Amino acid sequence: MKVNGYEIKPDAVLIDAVLKFADLTGVNLKGANLKGANLIYTDLTNADLTGADLTRVNLTRVNLTGAILRGANLKGAVLKDTILNYTDLKNANLEGVNLRGANLENANLKSTSLRSANLKYASLKNTDLKNADLTYANLRGADLRDANLRCSVLEDADLRSTNIRYADLEDANLRGTVLNYTDLRGADLTGADLDFSCLPLWCGSFNMKVDNKFISQLICHITRLDTEDCDKRTKEIISKLDEYKNDFCNYRSDIEKI
Repeated sequence: MKVNGYEIKPDAVLIDAVLKFADLTGVNLKGANLKGANLIYTDLTNADLTGADLTRVNLTRVNLTGAILRGANLKGAVLKDTILNYTDLKNANLEGVNLRGANLENANLKSTSLRSANLKYASLKNTDLKNADLTYANLRGADLRDANLRCSVLEDADLRSTNIRYADLEDANLRGTVLNYTDLRGADLTGADLDFSCLPLWCGSFNMKVDNKFISQLICHITRLDTEDCDKRTKEIISKLDEYKNDFCNYRSDIEKI
């Protein structure tokens, strides 16, 4: 199969190829080298790009619905407003990729590297991000409702104004994560590491599912506040927590008992 003079086949060498607006529905480009190619508005629905090199490829507004990109290298690629519904990106490298506004609903992103990726305003509803690396990723305003983020790494990620309602964050690493205005209602944070993060003190944190460690951490902070100017009732309530004030020390050896 030839498109714009380029041979479309497995292991094809398509470096800097111009394939914008092309219909590549269902094509087999396993292991192909597409470095620097221009694929703007291309239709790659159900295409097989397993192990393909898509470094620095422009995939703006490309339709990748149902496509297979397992193990593909997309480092430095542009996927702005790209459609990735039900796309299989397991073990793919998306480090530093621009996915602003992309549709990744129901996509498979298990064990995918998304370090420093731009996912601002992206739709990730029902997406499988188990064990994914989202360190330093920009997820501001993204939709992660019902997403699987179990054991994912979100260290120092920006989750401001992100919707994570009913997402599974069990055993996730959220150290240093920015959570201002994040909607965590119904999210499962059992076993998650929230050290040095900014927990939203608004209704967006209501009904979060937490564990003993999380409660111990909150009590640790509450019982270490200066309550001198609080009323008698408030002081009495806090005093009832005294017997639990050092429980968090069982989880963190660097916290001194009081």
